[in-house]
Amino acid sequence: MPSTGTCGFGTTFKGTTAGTVAQVRDIRGPNQTAEDVDISNNDSTSGYKEFVKGMIDGGEVTLDLVYKSAEGTRAETALATTTEDAWTITLPEGSKWVFNGYVKGWTFDTPYRGEITCSLTLKVNGVPDFQAAV
Repeated sequence: MPSTGTCGFGTTFKGTTAGTVAQVRDIRGPNQTAEDVDISNNDSTSGYKEFVKGMIDGGEVTLDLVYKSAEGTRAETALATTTEDAWTITLPEGSKWVFNGYVKGWTFDTPYRGEITCSLTLKVNGVPDFQAAV
């Protein structure tokens, strides 16, 4: 059976208000996780903790970007506000992640022998929606 896969080149990241984020290299997330709720008690006969699945955290999305002064200004402005945006990650084959979220943080890296890059972290608020390509 031949291998299948999709190259990430051409993926876009866009906010309804913020517009398209330029010069994106890598996108990680949303990294969703469910909480573990400990329901262990004195009647737990095995002596092992018992758990049930709790609430799900929509996670975070991190973008690695080639730094531009304008993007730094936009990131700093977004970080200073409490406003969230509707974000869309569009994969080259047409699948999408759509979620609401706010800019949680940003950082940049200035290696003396390389280009300046920055990372932008967004907190997903609510349910991220994966829409498969048709």
